[in-house]
Amino acid sequence: MKDKDLVTLDDNRAEKALLHLLEVLEAKSDDGKYLYPVAERNKAAAKVLEFTKVKPVQKQEVKLDAAEQFLFELMKRDTSNE
Repeated sequence: MKDKDLVTLDDNRAEKALLHLLEVLEAKSDDGKYLYPVAERNKAAAKVLEFTKVKPVQKQEVKLDAAEQFLFELMKRDTSNE
């Protein structure tokens, strides 16, 4: 992965951790069966994705209409009292 520029690792420990996770994902016995159970491979896959993919930005739309209306009413009240 590193040699194909799929991931850049600036720390030797991070590279070792990623390689270990990939080993968990792909390790098979001589008869072709996976050495690790599905749950462990799923956890490793999730960690690999955390290493290699950027999480999407969560967009939050905040509606301030009620607060803005309240402040506008206060402003009107203050200007009418002067």
